[in-house]
Amino acid sequence: MLHIQAIFTVEGRRMEEHGKAYAWNGVWVSWLMPAFILVSLACLAGRILSYPINRDEHMFVTVAQQWPNADLYRDLGFNHLPNLAILFSSVFALTGTDHYLMATRLLILAAWAAALILIWLIGRRMGVSNLAIVAAMALLVGNITLLGPPGMLATNSFIPIPFSFLAFLFVLGALDEDYPRKRRIAEAFLSGVAVSLAIGFKANFIIIAPCFFIASVLARQSQPLIERLRFQCLPLCFGGLVGGFPSLLAFARDFEGMVAHTLRYFTELHSAFWVDSTEPKAVSFADKILLAEEIWLGGTTLLVIVGICVMAVRPFTLAGLRGGMAHLLRWQVILMAALVLLGIVISFVPTPSFSQYFVPPIPFLLLAFLSLAPASGVGRSQPADLGDGDVRTTALLLSLIALALIAGSVRLLPGLAALANPARWTGIATYSVMHDALDREGLAVDARIATLSPLLAIEGGRDIYPEFAAGQFVFRVAPYMTAEERQHYRTTSPEELTQFLDANQPDAILVDIAEPLEARLSDYAVSHGYREVEGGGERGALEFKLYISTPP
Repeated sequence: MLHIQAIFTVEGRRMEEHGKAYAWNGVWVSWLMPAFILVSLACLAGRILSYPINRDEHMFVTVAQQWPNADLYRDLGFNHLPNLAILFSSVFALTGTDHYLMATRLLILAAWAAALILIWLIGRRMGVSNLAIVAAMALLVGNITLLGPPGMLATNSFIPIPFSFLAFLFVLGALDEDYPRKRRIAEAFLSGVAVSLAIGFKANFIIIAPCFFIASVLARQSQPLIERLRFQCLPLCFGGLVGGFPSLLAFARDFEGMVAHTLRYFTELHSAFWVDSTEPKAVSFADKILLAEEIWLGGTTLLVIVGICVMAVRPFTLAGLRGGMAHLLRWQVILMAALVLLGIVISFVPTPSFSQYFVPPIPFLLLAFLSLAPASGVGRSQPADLGDGDVRTTALLLSLIALALIAGSVRLLPGLAALANPARWTGIATYSVMHDALDREGLAVDARIATLSPLLAIEGGRDIYPEFAAGQFVFRVAPYMTAEERQHYRTTSPEELTQFLDANQPDAILVDIAEPLEARLSDYAVSHGYREVEGGGERGALEFKLYISTPP
């Protein structure tokens, strides 16, 4: 412990000896954090709320709106663990809103706010300097990958991140020997809950579970093994069971169906479709490496890695080999290193690869950065300052903040302009455009619309076919299903579309012009005498064709 303390005091003494020439007033940094969070959230709000609709949202939002009136998997074709659908559906039910896209985008904004606040809380609990905490926030907010579809859309790509942060915050408390036993037990339980919630949003965050379990057993060697098992490991596991209840219940109710819709969907049907698809994709390992390089070795992710490397070397220069090794071999650092490595491995598992699959290592890189960052030199409950940080480390942290903000500014600053113009918000614009288009044609409120872009239909207040609730995600893989596999799905296929619609005549057909797969719906509408609405074309950010059934 003496070596660790030396790391964070040597340079502070040197500064004091030089007349405190480099001393910082910690007050302005303390005010910097809430100000940074507020400004960042304003920029993020404008960007999130004005980001164009993506095909993934047609599934995530629509399925949540249709549930629980139909089975999440067999009827609606959902292909992920159930937490996000449950969360979205609960918000719809509790608020009574019919602005489904707007409500879910606001939830993503709330997830960003939670992530920033949790970085603050984690930094405070670890005794990290305020400037290092602001740097971690800036590196998250400026992350170009997360400022794209993975972090802007109402999907399950970003929302597990704050839950993984929450799990780490609680595990810090669970393994803190200074806390009373009851508090440590409670925090171990809550950490387990948060871990399972993160996994229930996105399955590839399952890498957290074994790492936290091992940490709860091995991290505190000074305690007897039986105490570690009773007061850390068991509460963690019990919390995991509680947090994982929705997923466990779904598997218990229909194990074969869940396996078909989650595991086999992505390992068999999804892969088979993309092998035949002509759309751009990363299938080979070489292609995945190039995509990983673009995401991990560019922008603020590379800045995080640089910061980690410098922070890892810094203790050796201040406290020598022994002190440096003691700093690096702390359980927090080892835990984050393991999660980063497992996150890298699991990112290469799905085929084909897309940018959202390479997100898992990013939050753990940020936590590794915080684990290695300079301490404030004050108690856990006291305001932090920079008094124990050397001028080179301070310069590095300021540089990281500046570079992160520069990297993200091209995407973040337009968000402020968008925030000031609610008419440009995608949720409001989509709701308005779809209601105007459907109401103008006198389409009844209970009219049923055939579309592979079902979010547009429900934003317009109309009904859809359960077979198309997942958008194109089940429809496009139907030709690759075996007869046995088909039993788990309520769907049709491109080849069966005409027969299906003949038997279930829609009141209207809605086609997203940007989606080639939906051209079959246009062909059906034209061949069956549907009237194309004048001016259906481009309406703001939406491009669609609307066909209305004509009376016989």
